[in-house]
Amino acid sequence: MPRVRAAFAVGIWLTCCVACFELPTDAARPGDDTAGDDDDAETAKASIHIDPLLLNYGQVPAGTTATLFMTLTSTGQDTLLMEELFIEGPMQFDIHDGETERILAPGEETALWVSYTPLGHESADGLLHIMTNDGATPDATVALAGAGMAGSIELDPELSEFGDVPMGCVQEQPITIRNVGNASLEIQEVLFSSATQEMWMDFEFDLGHQLLPGATIHVTVYYEPTDEVTDLGYLLVYSNDPAQPAITAELIGSGIPGGC
Repeated sequence: MPRVRAAFAVGIWLTCCVACFELPTDAARPGDDTAGDDDDAETAKASIHIDPLLLNYGQVPAGTTATLFMTLTSTGQDTLLMEELFIEGPMQFDIHDGETERILAPGEETALWVSYTPLGHESADGLLHIMTNDGATPDATVALAGAGMAGSIELDPELSEFGDVPMGCVQEQPITIRNVGNASLEIQEVLFSSATQEMWMDFEFDLGHQLLPGATIHVTVYYEPTDEVTDLGYLLVYSNDPAQPAITAELIGSGIPGGC
């Protein structure tokens, strides 16, 4: 019997030792790299860096083009793919990507050019969208800003009513020409059109006059009715305003019996 007890005791001791040294099923074993897979996947993603994030063109003469560029750099551990480029904003901004690389290996960079061509006296803002496979910023944006420099003409009033004017009497109506732009305005031509000779105009400045921003000059229209018919006249002013090179003011009046 003593030998049986000894063998039983040894069996229990071996079972306990095996249980003590059994490795947990979830523990990492030597040579097992699954724990670092998530970190590697994280660093292997594509990433874009843009410099600068604002293209400010400042003041640009209307009808001319200013072009600025940004640098796009692939800063991730995977290849950067530029999938789409577009501008949210006015047509005065335009993308020039003919020499821009659309596929960048890690560490590579390329340039992207954007131009601004103002149409007149204006303030323009836009947003350039760069769509890539950057998981953190798939839609990267660059702000665009510029101002167009040009003279801008305004006639005041654009509609003038002489009302009822006694026949044989002369009534006058001044029309103000104002430059509401941010550059010099050249007055190139001033014309008056009417189906009657009872309306005519006069002005005291020379054609080609340069009107500074905020400055005004005047044209005077005269009306001397000879009958009771309603008369119309049109003042037409030509200038170097690129947005409206010709602008018109309308005048209307009627003759009535009576004296001056």
